[in-house]
Amino acid sequence: DVISQLTGISFAWKNTGQRSAGLTAQDVERVLPEAVSTDASSGLKSVNYGALTAPLVESVKELRDKVEAQAARIKALERQVGERQ
Repeated sequence: DVISQLTGISFAWKNTGQRSAGLTAQDVERVLPEAVSTDASSGLKSVNYGALTAPLVESVKELRDKVEAQAARIKALERQVGERQ
């Protein structure tokens, strides 16, 4: 659920104009506050991308389980169709 609530963006850095991709800290902070830090002097927020690793791994595992379940279901349905022919 955490990962599905995040939106990837592309942007240009203000100081260099270089294009990049990532997440907005405010978006991440809403669903995973421990992955965001705020600079005490400037108030700027930044994302600790390493803190996203565990939720991403769990999301991949959930997707793998769904794919495996769907593959088993497809195989069973194909067997049923084959038996009827």
